[in-house]
Amino acid sequence: DAIEVAYNQNPRPDVRHSLEHCSLPTKAALERMKRIDVTSSTSVGFGWELGDQHRGFMGMERMKRYMPMKSFKEMGIVASGNADWSVCSANPMEGIHVCVNRTTETGQDLSQNQAISRMDAIRVYTWNGAYITHEEGIKGSIEPGKYADFAVLDKDILTCDPDEIHKIKVLTAIVDGKVVYQRD
Repeated sequence: DAIEVAYNQNPRPDVRHSLEHCSLPTKAALERMKRIDVTSSTSVGFGWELGDQHRGFMGMERMKRYMPMKSFKEMGIVASGNADWSVCSANPMEGIHVCVNRTTETGQDLSQNQAISRMDAIRVYTWNGAYITHEEGIKGSIEPGKYADFAVLDKDILTCDPDEIHKIKVLTAIVDGKVVYQRD
């Protein structure tokens, strides 16, 4: 209620409120997020390392709405991916893997009904995060006039075996046009 009350008392269209984790929103919660234009910074990578535990204590019925990446997309709710390091790995490939495959690191199902495409998963970890922080004009995509922040990967994330996405390695990382990491 706090976000909606604050917005109603002091409406500012330039503010982008975001819910952290947003792991198990109900349909009503998603509809409310859409209505008041709230984004989600989703710890979708939790599904990789913690998904087996989550399945155990949440049960598969609740897991149908676990990290609902497809529902966010279909409803027009901007959702980014985050690592929430040090709770889980900071490797975005694990989160992208969960977005696409909806499986844990042991191969357990995290509800296929919430799977999204590879391009949508990449967007979750790039442009969507920049949008949430009002930085989509300077980062989040590779375009003239934006920071040259990108990574060169050892496999083509769009064509590799989808079950191998979590294994993709960064060969080179470039931030603001400068090489900041080079794999040996």
